[in-house]
Amino acid sequence: MHFDLLIRNAKIVDGAGVPWYKSDIGISGDKIVRIGNLVNATATIEIDASNKILSPGFIDTHTHFDLVPFAFAEAEDQTNKRRLYQGITTQIVGCCGISPAPISENKKSEWFDRTFALNNYKDAHWNSFSEYLEQLDHCCLGTNYACYVGHGTIRYNVMGYDDRSPNKEEMEKMKKLLAQSIEGGAIGMSTGLIYPPGVFASTEELVNLSSVLKKYNAIYASHIRNENTRWMESINEVIEIAMKNNIPAIIHHVKTKAKDSEQLVKNILQAIHDARNSNVDITFEQYPYEASSTGLTVILSSWIVEGGKDKILARLKDHALFKKMHADICKDYKWQNEEEEWAGSKNILILSAKNHEHFIGKTIYEIAKALGKKPIEAAFKILIGSDLQSYAAYFGIKQSDIKEIMNSPYGMFGSDSDPTKIGEHVHPRANGTFPRILGKYVREEKTISLENAIYKMTGFPATKFNLHQRGLIKENFYADIVLFDDKKIADTTTYVKPFEKPEGIDYVIVNGSIAIKNGEFTNKFAGKVLRKKY
Repeated sequence: MHFDLLIRNAKIVDGAGVPWYKSDIGISGDKIVRIGNLVNATATIEIDASNKILSPGFIDTHTHFDLVPFAFAEAEDQTNKRRLYQGITTQIVGCCGISPAPISENKKSEWFDRTFALNNYKDAHWNSFSEYLEQLDHCCLGTNYACYVGHGTIRYNVMGYDDRSPNKEEMEKMKKLLAQSIEGGAIGMSTGLIYPPGVFASTEELVNLSSVLKKYNAIYASHIRNENTRWMESINEVIEIAMKNNIPAIIHHVKTKAKDSEQLVKNILQAIHDARNSNVDITFEQYPYEASSTGLTVILSSWIVEGGKDKILARLKDHALFKKMHADICKDYKWQNEEEEWAGSKNILILSAKNHEHFIGKTIYEIAKALGKKPIEAAFKILIGSDLQSYAAYFGIKQSDIKEIMNSPYGMFGSDSDPTKIGEHVHPRANGTFPRILGKYVREEKTISLENAIYKMTGFPATKFNLHQRGLIKENFYADIVLFDDKKIADTTTYVKPFEKPEGIDYVIVNGSIAIKNGEFTNKFAGKVLRKKY
C-alpha cells in the first residue's frame, strides 16, 4: 500500500481522552486512511515519529483573527504561521459579539474603524455573512476557520450604538440577519456584554433573538457582563438564555480577578455542573495566563461609550464631566470594570497605543507617575491620543484559580488572541497558549494529564462545534495533526517578548499538507473555511 505521507512509530494521543498507544499512520490526500502496523507500506514522504507524541491538530476555540488573512488588514501574521507554530490547525473567530459581517455598506466605515482599527476596508467586498466566508475562501489560509456571527455586529446594523431596547420591527430585522448568517455558514452567535453595543442589550432581548438559534441547533457564546463582582448573576443569564431556547451555550474565557476568587471559582463551576444536570448544554473555554487583555475602553462606564467614537472622545475631553466619569468608572457595575479601584492601575499594562508607542510595556501607574497625573487622567490621555485604539493586559488572575478551572470536565481551551500590526505588542497568549498548557500544566505541574489536555484541545471542541470528521486521530478523518516532543514542548513568550516561537513542536499538518516541518513554516496554505452544517 502506498500513501502520500506515512508517519511511523508514533505515540498517539488520539483526542478521545483515552490512554496513548503506538502505531503508524498513513495519509492520502487530506484524510487519514490507515492506522496500524504499516511496516510494509510505502509513501512519497515518510516521517519517523519515534519518542514523539502525535495528536490531532489543536482547535483554538476563541480568537479574533477574523480579518488576518486579508491583505488590507495589514496584520503582522497574515499567514497564520504563529498559530501553526503552536500546533493550532483550526481557529474559531467572531467571538465576543464581534464579527466582520453582516455589515451594510453605509455602516462599514464606523464599524471597521471602531471595532477592527481599520480605515482601509475597500477590499472588504461583502455585506452578508455568506459573502464574508466566500471571500475568506479565496484567502491563503494557514489554518482552518470556523466563525461565529457577532450579536454586536447584528445590533449595530439595526440600532447603531443606541442604549435602548429594540422595538418589534428592529427585533425582526435582527432575527432575519441572524438566520441568514447561520444559513450562510456561521456556527452560532457570540455576545460581548461589556462592549458597545452588546452592553446595551437586556436579557429579554438576548432570549428573544437567540430563539432563532434553536432551529439550527447553533451555539450561543457569551463574554458575560461582569467577571469580577457579578459573576453568578452573569452566568445565570447565560444559563437562562440557553435553557429557555434549548440551545447549546459556551461561556467565553472563564476567569476572575475578584478578591474572594477561590470560593467564587468553586461557585462558578458548581453552577455549570448544576445547569448540566438540569439538561442545559453549557460549557466554557479558558486561557492559562494571569492577565486578561482587551481594549482600554473597557474601563469606561456604559453612558460614556454610547453613540460611537466621536461622542466618546468628546466626553473624555470634557473637563466638566471628569469627576462624574471617574466616580462612575469605579462604581458602575452595569459595565464591566477591569479594575474596581484605580489603585489597580499598577496591574494595567499597555500592549499597544496608536501614536503613543513609547507607553508600550508600561503600566498606567508608571505612565501617570511619569506624566505627573492621576492614573485615570493618564488613561484618558492614552485613549484620546490613540483615537481609542489602545489595548492593555489586566493582571490579577490567580494560578490556583487557573488550575481549578482547568480541572473541570466542562472546559476547553481558547487563546482569546488579538491580531497585531507590525510594530505593535500583543498578549503572549496569542503565541504560547497551547505549548504553555502542555509544558507548564501537563509536564511540569501535573495539573492535568496529557490525554485530558489533548482531549480539551481537540476531540471536545470538535464535537461541541460539530466540526465534521475533525478532532480525532481516526481513519477517514481529516489529517489535522501535531507531532511534538512532550519532554521539550514549552511556551517561551513573555509580556515583553510576546512573539517568541514555542519549543518542542516538530510537525504540524493541515488537511494532509505539511505546514510546519522541523519547527519551520513551509509556506503551505491548506486551511479551509468550515461552515455550519444543519
